Amino acid sequence: TEGAATNNLTLYAMWSGNYTIGSVTTMQDLGTASLEKKSKIVSSMITETNYTLKDSRDNQNYTIAKLKDGQVWMTRNLNLAGGSTLNAGTSDVNADYVLPASSTTGFNDDATAYVYNSGNTSSCGGSGQNIPCYSYYSYVAATAGSGIGINGEGVDAPWSTCPKGWRLPISGNHAASSAGSITNYKRGDFYKLATAYGVDLESSFTNYGDTFYEKLGPSTSANFTLSGYYSKTGLQFGGDFGYYVSSTGGGSAGSVRVLRFSASLMTPANDNARRDGYSVRCLLK
Repeated sequence: TEGAATNNLTLYAMWSGNYTIGSVTTMQDLGTASLEKKSKIVSSMITETNYTLKDSRDNQNYTIAKLKDGQVWMTRNLNLAGGSTLNAGTSDVNADYVLPASSTTGFNDDATAYVYNSGNTSSCGGSGQNIPCYSYYSYVAATAGSGIGINGEGVDAPWSTCPKGWRLPISGNHAASSAGSITNYKRGDFYKLATAYGVDLESSFTNYGDTFYEKLGPSTSANFTLSGYYSKTGLQFGGDFGYYVSSTGGGSAGSVRVLRFSASLMTPANDNARRDGYSVRCLLK
Protein backbone atom coordinates (compact mmCIF):
# COMPACT_ATOMS: atom_id res chain seq x y z
CA THR A 1 0.00 0.00 0.00
CA GLU A 2 0.98 3.63 -0.51
CA GLY A 3 1.49 6.24 2.18
CA ALA A 4 0.95 5.56 5.86
CA ALA A 5 0.26 2.16 7.40
CA THR A 6 -3.30 0.89 7.03
CA ASN A 7 -5.79 -0.80 9.31
CA ASN A 8 -8.95 -2.78 8.69
CA LEU A 9 -11.92 -0.51 9.22
CA THR A 10 -13.38 -2.33 12.22
CA LEU A 11 -14.52 0.18 14.78
CA TYR A 12 -16.44 -0.09 18.03
CA ALA A 13 -19.23 2.34 18.88
CA MET A 14 -21.76 2.86 21.66
CA TRP A 15 -25.25 1.82 20.58
CA SER A 16 -28.20 2.42 22.94
CA GLY A 17 -25.97 1.93 25.94
CA ASN A 18 -24.42 -1.29 24.66
CA TYR A 19 -21.12 -1.94 22.92
CA THR A 20 -21.61 -3.52 19.52
CA ILE A 21 -19.30 -4.05 16.58
CA GLY A 22 -19.64 -1.49 13.79
CA SER A 23 -17.75 -3.32 11.05
CA VAL A 24 -17.72 -2.36 7.38
CA THR A 25 -15.69 -4.09 4.69
CA THR A 26 -16.48 -2.23 1.46
CA MET A 27 -16.56 1.36 0.31
CA GLN A 28 -20.25 0.85 -0.39
CA ASP A 29 -20.92 -0.48 3.16
CA LEU A 30 -19.62 2.75 4.64
CA GLY A 31 -21.13 4.96 1.95
CA THR A 32 -24.63 3.59 2.39
CA ALA A 33 -24.60 3.18 6.17
CA SER A 34 -27.31 4.98 8.10
CA LEU A 35 -26.47 8.53 9.07
CA GLU A 36 -26.20 7.49 12.73
CA LYS A 37 -23.91 4.56 12.04
CA LYS A 38 -21.79 6.51 9.56
CA SER A 39 -21.39 9.36 12.03
CA LYS A 40 -20.27 7.00 14.79
CA ILE A 41 -17.79 5.24 12.53
CA VAL A 42 -16.30 8.49 11.24
CA SER A 43 -16.03 9.96 14.74
CA SER A 44 -14.19 6.81 15.81
CA MET A 45 -11.63 7.03 13.01
CA ILE A 46 -8.20 8.26 14.07
CA THR A 47 -7.38 11.38 12.06
CA GLU A 48 -4.69 10.81 9.41
CA THR A 49 -4.72 7.05 9.93
CA ASN A 50 -5.30 5.02 6.76
CA TYR A 51 -7.91 2.27 6.77
CA THR A 52 -8.50 -0.23 3.98
CA LEU A 53 -11.83 -0.92 2.31
CA LYS A 54 -12.77 -2.87 -0.80
CA ASP A 55 -14.71 -1.49 -3.75
CA SER A 56 -17.41 -4.12 -4.31
CA ARG A 57 -17.55 -3.31 -8.02
CA ASP A 58 -14.20 -4.93 -8.80
CA ASN A 59 -12.83 -6.02 -5.38
CA GLN A 60 -9.90 -3.59 -5.50
CA ASN A 61 -8.69 -2.35 -2.12
CA TYR A 62 -8.49 1.36 -1.37
CA THR A 63 -7.05 3.25 1.55
CA ILE A 64 -9.17 5.96 3.14
CA ALA A 65 -8.52 8.42 5.95
CA LYS A 66 -10.26 11.13 7.92
CA LEU A 67 -8.10 14.16 7.25
CA LYS A 68 -7.78 17.41 9.17
CA ASP A 69 -10.70 19.00 7.35
CA GLY A 70 -12.91 16.43 9.09
CA GLN A 71 -13.87 14.69 5.85
CA VAL A 72 -13.11 11.12 4.84
CA TRP A 73 -11.08 10.93 1.63
CA MET A 74 -9.75 8.13 -0.51
CA THR A 75 -5.97 8.19 -0.16
CA ARG A 76 -5.31 6.23 -3.34
CA ASN A 77 -6.38 7.22 -6.83
CA LEU A 78 -9.45 5.53 -8.27
CA ASN A 79 -8.55 2.65 -10.57
CA LEU A 80 -11.90 1.42 -11.88
CA ALA A 81 -11.42 -0.20 -15.28
CA GLY A 82 -12.67 1.27 -18.51
CA GLY A 83 -15.60 -0.72 -19.85
CA SER A 84 -17.12 -1.13 -16.39
CA THR A 85 -20.89 -0.75 -16.09
CA LEU A 86 -21.94 1.52 -13.25
CA ASN A 87 -25.33 1.07 -11.62
CA ALA A 88 -27.21 2.79 -8.83
CA GLY A 89 -26.73 -0.16 -6.49
CA THR A 90 -22.94 0.18 -6.22
CA SER A 91 -21.99 3.51 -7.85
CA ASP A 92 -22.70 7.22 -7.45
CA VAL A 93 -25.18 7.28 -10.34
CA ASN A 94 -28.97 7.32 -10.79
CA ALA A 95 -28.99 5.11 -13.89
CA ASP A 96 -26.70 2.62 -15.61
CA TYR A 97 -23.64 4.14 -17.22
CA VAL A 98 -20.91 2.30 -19.13
CA LEU A 99 -17.41 3.72 -18.92
CA PRO A 100 -15.60 3.69 -22.27
CA ALA A 101 -12.91 1.08 -22.73
CA SER A 102 -9.43 2.08 -21.66
CA SER A 103 -7.44 3.57 -24.51
CA THR A 104 -4.28 5.56 -25.12
CA THR A 105 -6.04 7.43 -27.93
CA GLY A 106 -8.82 9.98 -27.87
CA PHE A 107 -8.80 12.64 -25.16
CA ASN A 108 -9.58 15.12 -27.93
CA ASP A 109 -13.20 16.18 -27.35
CA ASP A 110 -14.63 18.02 -24.35
CA ALA A 111 -18.03 16.30 -24.53
CA THR A 112 -16.72 12.72 -24.81
CA ALA A 113 -15.77 10.28 -22.07
CA TYR A 114 -12.25 8.87 -22.11
CA VAL A 115 -10.48 6.47 -19.74
CA TYR A 116 -6.89 5.32 -19.58
CA ASN A 117 -5.94 2.56 -17.13
CA SER A 118 -2.18 2.34 -16.74
CA GLY A 119 -2.30 -1.20 -15.35
CA ASN A 120 -0.61 -0.05 -12.13
CA THR A 121 2.78 -0.72 -13.66
CA SER A 122 3.39 2.63 -15.33
CA SER A 123 5.75 4.90 -13.48
CA CYS A 124 4.98 8.59 -13.48
CA GLY A 125 8.73 9.11 -13.56
CA GLY A 126 10.39 12.51 -13.38
CA SER A 127 11.77 14.29 -10.34
CA GLY A 128 13.18 11.01 -9.03
CA GLN A 129 9.65 9.70 -8.48
CA ASN A 130 8.60 6.10 -9.00
CA ILE A 131 4.84 6.43 -8.61
CA PRO A 132 2.16 4.17 -10.11
CA CYS A 133 -0.01 6.37 -12.30
CA TYR A 134 -3.13 4.21 -11.91
CA SER A 135 -6.01 5.60 -13.99
CA TYR A 136 -7.11 8.79 -15.70
CA TYR A 137 -10.64 9.96 -16.44
CA SER A 138 -11.86 12.85 -18.55
CA TYR A 139 -14.46 15.10 -16.93
CA VAL A 140 -17.34 13.35 -18.71
CA ALA A 141 -16.05 9.93 -17.62
CA ALA A 142 -15.33 11.07 -14.04
CA THR A 143 -18.88 12.42 -13.77
CA ALA A 144 -20.41 9.27 -15.32
CA GLY A 145 -21.78 11.27 -18.24
CA SER A 146 -23.57 13.82 -16.06
CA GLY A 147 -20.98 16.49 -16.82
CA ILE A 148 -21.93 16.72 -20.51
CA GLY A 149 -24.62 19.34 -19.93
CA ILE A 150 -22.75 21.31 -17.28
CA ASN A 151 -22.27 24.85 -18.55
CA GLY A 152 -21.56 27.70 -16.19
CA GLU A 153 -18.99 28.65 -13.62
CA GLY A 154 -19.45 26.86 -10.31
CA VAL A 155 -22.07 24.34 -11.51
CA ASP A 156 -21.50 20.81 -10.21
CA ALA A 157 -22.18 17.55 -12.03
CA PRO A 158 -24.57 15.43 -9.92
CA TRP A 159 -23.04 11.96 -10.45
CA SER A 160 -19.64 10.34 -10.61
CA THR A 161 -17.60 7.17 -11.08
CA CYS A 162 -17.14 6.98 -7.30
CA PRO A 163 -18.56 4.11 -5.23
CA LYS A 164 -22.10 4.54 -3.94
CA GLY A 165 -22.17 6.93 -1.00
CA TRP A 166 -19.01 8.69 -2.17
CA ARG A 167 -18.59 11.73 -4.44
CA LEU A 168 -16.16 13.86 -6.39
CA PRO A 169 -14.78 16.95 -4.64
CA ILE A 170 -16.53 20.22 -5.47
CA SER A 171 -14.56 23.30 -6.46
CA GLY A 172 -15.11 26.94 -7.38
CA ASN A 173 -13.59 29.81 -9.30
CA HIS A 174 -10.28 30.57 -7.65
CA ALA A 175 -10.53 34.24 -8.72
CA ALA A 176 -13.99 34.82 -7.20
CA SER A 177 -13.52 36.45 -3.82
CA SER A 178 -17.10 37.51 -3.16
CA ALA A 179 -18.35 35.69 -0.09
CA GLY A 180 -21.86 35.58 -1.57
CA SER A 181 -20.81 34.10 -4.88
CA ILE A 182 -21.69 30.46 -5.56
CA THR A 183 -18.40 30.25 -7.43
CA ASN A 184 -16.37 31.44 -4.45
CA TYR A 185 -13.23 29.32 -4.30
CA LYS A 186 -13.61 28.99 -0.53
CA ARG A 187 -16.49 26.56 -0.98
CA GLY A 188 -14.21 24.04 -2.66
CA ASP A 189 -13.15 20.81 -0.97
CA PHE A 190 -9.55 21.18 -2.15
CA TYR A 191 -9.39 24.71 -0.73
CA LYS A 192 -10.83 23.61 2.62
CA LEU A 193 -8.45 20.65 2.81
CA ALA A 194 -5.38 22.75 2.02
CA THR A 195 -6.23 25.46 4.54
CA ALA A 196 -6.89 22.81 7.22
CA TYR A 197 -3.22 21.87 6.82
CA GLY A 198 -2.00 25.45 7.08
CA VAL A 199 -1.63 26.28 3.40
CA ASP A 200 -1.97 30.07 3.10
CA LEU A 201 -4.31 30.67 0.17
CA GLU A 202 -5.43 34.14 1.24
CA SER A 203 -2.39 36.03 0.03
CA SER A 204 -1.50 33.81 -2.93
CA PHE A 205 -2.84 30.84 -4.84
CA THR A 206 0.48 29.62 -6.10
CA ASN A 207 3.22 30.45 -3.61
CA TYR A 208 2.47 27.87 -0.94
CA GLY A 209 2.59 24.63 -2.85
CA ASP A 210 5.59 23.56 -0.80
CA THR A 211 3.32 23.39 2.26
CA PHE A 212 0.69 21.38 0.38
CA TYR A 213 3.36 19.02 -0.95
CA GLU A 214 4.87 18.57 2.52
CA LYS A 215 1.58 18.02 4.33
CA LEU A 216 -0.55 16.29 1.70
CA GLY A 217 1.75 15.09 -1.06
CA PRO A 218 3.37 11.71 -1.78
CA SER A 219 4.06 9.50 1.26
CA THR A 220 1.84 11.55 3.59
CA SER A 221 -1.44 10.21 4.98
CA ALA A 222 -3.36 12.00 2.22
CA ASN A 223 -0.89 10.78 -0.42
CA PHE A 224 -1.80 13.08 -3.31
CA THR A 225 0.68 11.91 -5.93
CA LEU A 226 2.36 13.75 -8.79
CA SER A 227 0.51 11.60 -11.28
CA GLY A 228 0.30 14.22 -14.05
CA TYR A 229 -2.58 14.16 -16.52
CA TYR A 230 -3.32 12.26 -19.72
CA SER A 231 -3.83 13.97 -23.09
CA LYS A 232 -4.14 12.98 -26.73
CA THR A 233 -0.34 12.98 -26.88
CA GLY A 234 0.12 10.83 -23.77
CA LEU A 235 1.07 11.36 -20.15
CA GLN A 236 1.92 14.94 -19.24
CA PHE A 237 3.96 16.18 -16.26
CA GLY A 238 4.09 12.79 -14.53
CA GLY A 239 6.29 13.04 -11.45
CA ASP A 240 6.21 16.83 -11.58
CA PHE A 241 2.54 17.80 -11.07
CA GLY A 242 -0.63 16.26 -9.71
CA TYR A 243 -4.00 17.01 -11.34
CA TYR A 244 -7.18 15.95 -9.49
CA VAL A 245 -10.58 16.51 -11.07
CA SER A 246 -13.58 18.07 -9.31
CA SER A 247 -17.26 17.86 -10.19
CA THR A 248 -17.31 21.58 -10.98
CA GLY A 249 -17.48 23.19 -14.39
CA GLY A 250 -14.88 25.82 -15.22
CA GLY A 251 -14.83 29.21 -16.86
CA SER A 252 -16.04 27.89 -20.23
CA ALA A 253 -18.12 25.02 -21.61
CA GLY A 254 -14.92 23.10 -22.30
CA SER A 255 -13.19 23.49 -18.95
CA VAL A 256 -13.30 21.98 -15.47
CA ARG A 257 -11.85 23.01 -12.14
CA VAL A 258 -9.03 20.78 -10.89
CA LEU A 259 -6.52 20.70 -8.05
CA ARG A 260 -3.08 21.32 -9.55
CA PHE A 261 0.05 21.07 -7.43
CA SER A 262 3.77 20.43 -7.49
CA ALA A 263 6.53 20.55 -4.90
CA SER A 264 6.51 24.35 -5.09
CA LEU A 265 3.02 25.54 -6.08
CA MET A 266 -0.65 24.65 -5.93
CA THR A 267 -3.96 26.02 -7.14
CA PRO A 268 -7.15 24.54 -5.64
CA ALA A 269 -9.34 25.43 -8.64
CA ASN A 270 -7.22 25.49 -11.76
CA ASP A 271 -9.07 25.81 -15.08
CA ASN A 272 -8.24 22.81 -17.31
CA ALA A 273 -9.65 21.16 -20.43
CA ARG A 274 -12.45 18.64 -19.90
CA ARG A 275 -11.07 16.38 -22.62
CA ASP A 276 -7.90 15.53 -20.70
CA GLY A 277 -7.65 12.66 -18.22
CA TYR A 278 -7.22 13.37 -14.51
CA SER A 279 -6.78 11.43 -11.29
CA VAL A 280 -9.91 10.86 -9.20
CA ARG A 281 -10.19 11.00 -5.42
CA CYS A 282 -13.58 10.47 -3.83
CA LEU A 283 -14.99 11.80 -0.55
CA LEU A 284 -17.54 10.19 1.73
CA LYS A 285 -20.95 11.82 1.33
